[in-house]
Amino acid sequence: MAAAVAASPLMATYGTAVDRESAREILAVKMNAAADADAALEAAEEAEKSAKATAKEQAKVQAEYERALKDMNQKSAPKSSTRTTTRSSTRKQPNVLEDVLGSRTGQTVVREVLRGIFSTLKRR
Repeated sequence: MAAAVAASPLMATYGTAVDRESAREILAVKMNAAADADAALEAAEEAEKSAKATAKEQAKVQAEYERALKDMNQKSAPKSSTRTTTRSSTRKQPNVLEDVLGSRTGQTVVREVLRGIFSTLKRR
């Protein structure tokens, strides 16, 4: 049988053994390349995000420094005007008596006491 195979005209085309990659091996290489590309893209995105966060933090620190420097310069600079003005707050200070008398219950109590004083309450 070996002689018949060796004498065959197809031996020149199909007689040599070829070690080709299987479809599984080809797909595995493509998948690994895609995974590497995704990992590189994620690493680049992470580096960009980290750089943005660092830049934002630096800008925040710089703004804080400039604000502190401005405050320090304002405090140390002599005032140009000799006239001082005091601002009074337009917000009222909390007063317990006003809160009680201003409430609905407080108004009812005051009304009933005044009626009792002036005898306008009906006698029971």
